[in-house]
Amino acid sequence: MAMIKFQSKPRTGQSSLADIPQDVKDDVDEAYGYLTDHADQEGFAEFETEAERKRWIADVRGYCASREAGVLTFRILPSKNLPVTQVRFGLTANLPGNAAQNNSGRTEG
Repeated sequence: MAMIKFQSKPRTGQSSLADIPQDVKDDVDEAYGYLTDHADQEGFAEFETEAERKRWIADVRGYCASREAGVLTFRILPSKNLPVTQVRFGLTANLPGNAAQNNSGRTEG
């Protein structure tokens, strides 16, 4: 099974969506396009440090949750024996209506 790979670039911590580096946004969009066309494959990213991996994951989750082209679901895939500086992941479109369907039996109060 082939994987799409990304290299990280060290950077300082960021907090808002506007501060998420464009290269992270581009990586997500590229990976989503590739993984959509190749459903039998997965994403893979490697970093120099565990802290960089955690920052990248936070940025990716933030971008996926508020992406103007449509919200994406970012999933970290189970990975036995994978170093803490690497991550396997999947990206899928967030299906519209899931929240309404999942909350259809709930009442406020």
